[in-house]
Amino acid sequence: MCSQPLVGVVIPVWNGERYLRDAIESVLSQTHTALDVVVVDDGSTDATPDIAQSYAPLVRVIHRPHEGLGATRNAGLEAVRGEYVAFLDHDDLWPERKLELQLAAFGAQMTHDLVFGHVREFVSPELAGAALGLRCVTELRPATVAGAMLATRGAVDRVGPVPTQWVSADFLAWLLVARRLGLREVMLPEHVLSRRIHDNNMSLRQAAVTRAEYVRILKESIGRDTTSC
Repeated sequence: MCSQPLVGVVIPVWNGERYLRDAIESVLSQTHTALDVVVVDDGSTDATPDIAQSYAPLVRVIHRPHEGLGATRNAGLEAVRGEYVAFLDHDDLWPERKLELQLAAFGAQMTHDLVFGHVREFVSPELAGAALGLRCVTELRPATVAGAMLATRGAVDRVGPVPTQWVSADFLAWLLVARRLGLREVMLPEHVLSRRIHDNNMSLRQAAVTRAEYVRILKESIGRDTTSC
């Protein structure tokens, strides 16, 4: 019987005591069980370190000074083991067949480098009934975001570290490098990520910053593409 390929899972977190346990449980509940799970604590000042450590030895924990999301992801990439690599934000969840479905998409011929899937948003249960005006898109939709991706380790190493100069657009910058390098992507029709909508989402709390970063990254990318023509 063939052994399962090892998947390295990086969970970056900063002051995530409310939701970290749910995120970890969704990883450990995967139908694909060959996992190396690394939680990277970005200098949390709440109960995050204790929650993460309570899952040892199933989960390894890295503690570091607060440096932001990109640097935290990179610390996880340096530490995690596996033939494949995945990210999960501490406040989101994976459906239990997420990794199983994406691994199957790679296939025996390994014709893909990055496999994405669809995301569904949900309002965090503690806000139910009074969702504080938060907008939630409940329909499944394709998502090229970090939590919806599974990548080969070779592809991740080829692209290199996640850019650290961005507040919340680090993954977009990384993905655009992957595309310039010609890495092969596929989008699955299945649900692979549940994105939690709550009152402290970074993308909502810093929406103006996120939009500005996206515009700047895309302009820089277009400029590089034009120069290389």
